[in-house]
Amino acid sequence: MTLEKRVKHGHLRGIAKAMKTAFICSVLGWSVAFVGSTLKYHNNQIETTQTEKMVEYAHPDKQTTHILNYISGKEAISKEERKNLLVDYIDSWCQQNDQNAPELNEKNEKEIIIWMINNTTLLSNKNSVDEHITGINKFIPLKREWNQNLYNSLWELETEVGAPYLRWTMDKKVTYSSRFNTAEIAPYAPLETLLAELSHSKQFNDDSLDYDIKALEAAVRISTKMISSHSFDGALEEEYEIPGSLEYEAHQVIEPQLEQKIEK
Repeated sequence: MTLEKRVKHGHLRGIAKAMKTAFICSVLGWSVAFVGSTLKYHNNQIETTQTEKMVEYAHPDKQTTHILNYISGKEAISKEERKNLLVDYIDSWCQQNDQNAPELNEKNEKEIIIWMINNTTLLSNKNSVDEHITGINKFIPLKREWNQNLYNSLWELETEVGAPYLRWTMDKKVTYSSRFNTAEIAPYAPLETLLAELSHSKQFNDDSLDYDIKALEAAVRISTKMISSHSFDGALEEEYEIPGSLEYEAHQVIEPQLEQKIEK
């Protein structure tokens, strides 16, 4: 074997050793995250109040109540809240494109839209600012149409699956953390992403041990595939097609069942 080949093979062995170490750390990290899930975030009690017209619901967490009420049209989001979501959207885009995020918190919504047109690929410069403002109003409307049936069924479902906390995210991926019983959902597709992540909440609420075992199995599969493919996203995507996996069960089995319980 030539010196060049020996150096190359030594380099590859070093990479393999480093990836093996990363794999072990990854599995241990997932173990702590899932097996160490604490129950203090899973004891939320939904309050109900009977009014003359309807039963009103409230989560112990005000933001969760606000998000559920927004989805059903009972509450609006403020212009300030939407502006902050657009700033988060830009921050996420900058991170994905290895760019420094600008300081836009003091800007108004129109100024933020102009910045997006001039500095990102998120908005086309072929459209006017006013056209983009109209588009933003459709993308994240300040107020959705009130639907009492949707309101009731959403709150009943929230109670059934363990009353998780809800937060907005403008990242591409929505998530559920069993450790903190928190679902991050998208304000531009709130009902769809809510149901997707409540399916995971139901999994954990129904059988936390089975959830943790499936999560660890997924971690092992993903880490193993990353050693050869170097692609976390690719390995994760495959989980949605594996019968019996955490993602398959959540989105192919449970999520359709939750959809049937929603009265639109």
